[in-house]
Amino acid sequence: QRGRWWRQIRAYGPTKAARLGEQVQALVGVSAPPSWAALPPPADGAAGSGPMSLASADEEAVSTWIKHRTRSPATASAYRRETERFGLWLRIERGRRLVAATADDCAAYIAFIAAVPREWISRQHAPRTSPDWAPFAGQPSVTSQRFALTVLEAFFSWLVADGRAPGNPWLSVNRRVPDDPAARPRDASKAFTPAVWSALIAHTERLEPDAASRMLWLLVFCQACGLRAAELLRGRSGDFIQQDDGIWLHVHGKGGKNRLVPVPASAWRATADYFAARGLRLGATHPNTPLLARLERPEEPGDRLPTPGGGIVRMPADELEAKAERNRRGYITYSTLRPALKRFIRAAIATSDLSEEERAHARAASTHWLRHTH
Repeated sequence: QRGRWWRQIRAYGPTKAARLGEQVQALVGVSAPPSWAALPPPADGAAGSGPMSLASADEEAVSTWIKHRTRSPATASAYRRETERFGLWLRIERGRRLVAATADDCAAYIAFIAAVPREWISRQHAPRTSPDWAPFAGQPSVTSQRFALTVLEAFFSWLVADGRAPGNPWLSVNRRVPDDPAARPRDASKAFTPAVWSALIAHTERLEPDAASRMLWLLVFCQACGLRAAELLRGRSGDFIQQDDGIWLHVHGKGGKNRLVPVPASAWRATADYFAARGLRLGATHPNTPLLARLERPEEPGDRLPTPGGGIVRMPADELEAKAERNRRGYITYSTLRPALKRFIRAAIATSDLSEEERAHARAASTHWLRHTH
């Protein structure tokens, strides 16, 4: 099973697990590495290092397509992941470059991702340079399979339009991925029910004071304002605007678009309480102070510069996005927020009197459920 397989075994930790692993290896031997792990680099050179890199021409095509088609780092990462997977599979299983794919290759790849072999699945959190790394993190869900095929069809359409390929082989195959027959239909809204929401709010009272204030603010503010996770994580105190006898939040959101989000009184009060718990006063903090911060309260001191009419000083965009400053001020990342929220949800439903059906539904929750709940 790889990864931290021992986490669910009582009285087991990394030391005991390592000893057991050594004993198992002595009994059954070490598994042979997958066939693709010993491949030489591509014949025409590679943009990356090592055998698991795309050919330089393929890498250049993928990079150019991503540059021309998206400005979002998250979208760019997803596009690169899907095209690299297909390119590596083509090289290993079919012996051809990415831009030379045929309709037969496409049909075979559709069958491949429907049941990815074990040796193509990576050990959890294995770095790309590790021998435990593989192109897939796990068996792709039906939704992930459909997304992969959509990305690949769009990539090859661009290749044709840019004169890099004679035709799009994905247009010649049936790209329809059937639903998983074992999957039960769930609430399409993916929102927390009132009963589950009450359980989440109640569970904040069982947390340590700092964690409780942060989680309570997260729930109240997201339910009231409906921000996406990326927008929430970029939010800062300088983004609040007072106009039309109300409070608004300036958001630079999906697609690089700006919008103003109304901040209800409940969300404003929750923000003031959360800032007070961090030893700050809302409205008198540095404009780059994060709305959602790390628990150790690392905000740097900084006075707002007075402006005519009491307006908010806005820092230059390049300074706001500087990674060093964001780290100093205590901004958190999605990779930190996601598991923290999942742990909180599981702990909340475990101590609640919810029905088993409600618990099963809530266990599948993600950060995006906060937006759907709004």
